[in-house]
Amino acid sequence: MDEILKKIIRTDKDLLSLRKEFHTYYRTGIHSYRNEINSLKEKYNLHRGLLGFYFAIILLVVNLFAVDILKWSDDTSFNLLAGGFIALIGWGIYYSYQHYDSLKKIIPVSKTVNDLEKKIAIKEGIINKLEKEYHKALKSYFIKNFDKNKNGKLDVIEDCDDYLNLLNKNQDKIIKISEKMGIEYLDYLIKINEKLKLKKESLNLTLERIVNFKSGFDKNSNVNQFEIYLNQEIYSYNLLLANSLFMASSLINNDRITFRTIYEKFDKLNFFNSNFENQTIDLLKNVSKKLSDLLIKIDELNESFREGFDKLIHATNENTRQLKDELNKINSSINVNNLIAGINAYQNYKTNQKLK
Repeated sequence: MDEILKKIIRTDKDLLSLRKEFHTYYRTGIHSYRNEINSLKEKYNLHRGLLGFYFAIILLVVNLFAVDILKWSDDTSFNLLAGGFIALIGWGIYYSYQHYDSLKKIIPVSKTVNDLEKKIAIKEGIINKLEKEYHKALKSYFIKNFDKNKNGKLDVIEDCDDYLNLLNKNQDKIIKISEKMGIEYLDYLIKINEKLKLKKESLNLTLERIVNFKSGFDKNSNVNQFEIYLNQEIYSYNLLLANSLFMASSLINNDRITFRTIYEKFDKLNFFNSNFENQTIDLLKNVSKKLSDLLIKIDELNESFREGFDKLIHATNENTRQLKDELNKINSSINVNNLIAGINAYQNYKTNQKLK
């Protein structure tokens, strides 16, 4: 795929160069020629009465010359017709002579422009063919690595509603603890569930936009860059999911220190009142914007959240064991160890990238 992308970028540069050359010729050649022709037309419109008068005089003189002097024929009508025809040819030669300088300019420029148009068409055809080939490879790559069951959804976030199931299973406990503490924590936990759902939706939209990206491939819009953006967003989702699960589990198990630690982080980021998930979805639905630009914007929206939860400091052995037990009770498909390992691996990867 890299070789195809290189060819696309190289051909696109050639095409850009040809288009610049084309517009240069157009501006200096055809455009100036058209301005000159328009100027001549204006002059002609202003003096067409005078030109008509001149033509009438020429016609009269030629006809008199033909009838009275040359006497080509005894038929006067024939002489008049022949004289008029000669006058018309003479006037045409005169008019063409007036445009001769302009015609000298346009003929070579037109040939150059036509040649450039042909070259541009050839390059566009090459790019179109390469982009079709690259899109096919891109689509195959992302389906193979992110959507093996080909249902249009990311495999790594198909965990059903395990977080909400955890809340439903322990609703009574959460309500009792909330009453003791005088705060409706269930409301905050439900808000987190809504944001998890929106995050899933935005991730699936991102995958859809990438898989359907068919043209405009460059150094910022290609398999490697799209994969970086997608993995970054998957990491953000996993970070949100892990903290949400630990927060709910710690409240259920009356571990108020861990609960408050996570809660304060969410609150400090204004997470419960923010709407960046909706902003993300709105951005992805805007098909008129370039995808790479949208992904960069989305990355910026999520950056503060990732920085706020840069480490899972609450993922102790005891907290992890408690969370596993709670998830087992609802037959969850979430593997806590894999979730934590994936977050840590991505954080190490980002650290190494910064060091490079």
